[in-house]
Amino acid sequence: MSNGLSMKYVRILRQWYIWQLGIAFIAFCMSFFWEPFGSTRLIEVIAGALLVIFGIGIPFEKPLKAEQKFKRVLRKCNYCFQSVAQILLLPLGLAAVILMFHKVLLLNYPILAILTMLYVLIMYVPTAYYVLVNFKSYIGRIILITVVVFETIGSGSILSLMYTRPKEIGSILQTIDMSGVVNAFAFIITVGFLMYLWGFKLPGWRLSRSANWLVVSFAIVVLLALIVWNGFGSGDKLSNIFTSYDFSLGHFNLKIVLSALETVCEEWAFRFAVLFLSLKAFSHVKNQYVWVVLINGLLFGLWHSSNLLAGQSLSATLNQILFAAGGGMILSATYLYTQSIAVTMVSHFFLDIFAFSNTNGNLLMTSPDGVDWIATWIVVIVLVLVALFLVTGKRKQSIQESISYE
Repeated sequence: MSNGLSMKYVRILRQWYIWQLGIAFIAFCMSFFWEPFGSTRLIEVIAGALLVIFGIGIPFEKPLKAEQKFKRVLRKCNYCFQSVAQILLLPLGLAAVILMFHKVLLLNYPILAILTMLYVLIMYVPTAYYVLVNFKSYIGRIILITVVVFETIGSGSILSLMYTRPKEIGSILQTIDMSGVVNAFAFIITVGFLMYLWGFKLPGWRLSRSANWLVVSFAIVVLLALIVWNGFGSGDKLSNIFTSYDFSLGHFNLKIVLSALETVCEEWAFRFAVLFLSLKAFSHVKNQYVWVVLINGLLFGLWHSSNLLAGQSLSATLNQILFAAGGGMILSATYLYTQSIAVTMVSHFFLDIFAFSNTNGNLLMTSPDGVDWIATWIVVIVLVLVALFLVTGKRKQSIQESISYE
């Protein structure tokens, strides 16, 4: 298995994969000299042992014959197990390594924290090459990226620094760690490499040459209007819900800015990975772009349902799912027409940072009332109509002339 890489890089990845997996498990087990050993840790050790036993040999697997169906099923099950277990074990093993360096070599935590965050950025590359790449179906790949990889990598640096305290690494490093921005860029690197292995190009950054500037300007004006209304709208009645605004800036700090930067990761997941996989899956379907935009928005909306587990009320979560679905549709349509992920990233960043600043960094929504629901439905309907406008008619022809994802 080379996937277009030279044998030199394949050998490096194989050695990196084996050593990283082995060291992570050994260090994790040795951490019990300093940390209490309980029933939870016993389960973690057993899971880690199974991970190493069934994962260490993946780089040496040989192609299966057509009649070896049972072995093929077992191999697929192992890939599913490894995709979750490795992404969780690696940061736990790294945390144990950091703890050992501090206890044995007496290295200070701030330096170790910086080195840890830098390593987390590339830590999952070998796993992507030997484990994640083996998911073949488009539905499986979408689930893998948006649920398994996104959610597990999302705790990478936090787990890696689990033995540190704010006073030991400093408030700034602790804020960077807890914000999740390190995990966001680790996700970008991992998924970018994974999409390359699957045969996809990276997303475009410059505006498409075939795009009409009037249409681009229209899309940007709609996005700006959405940002202003979501961030500064202060109406509380149907008569002023779209006309009343309070432009006083809310509370800004490092945590809010870094939390908003996670939108870059979300755009990478949905307007790059999910969008490109959907384009390939629906390449022979009539009204391909319409279906891709609708599915992208619906998946992006449903993805926000996880906030229910964070303590957000059901009504607030349903309202957020609806709003995010409309936002996902306009952002995916904007990318298809402009061919610039920079436009969607910047728009999504400002959409979130102004909203976060006005809630003092609280990422959970309050329960909506009747006016909020009506306003959300109106906004979503407008966004859906604009999204459909961007991918139909003459705009569709412009997309066909410039789209390139393989």
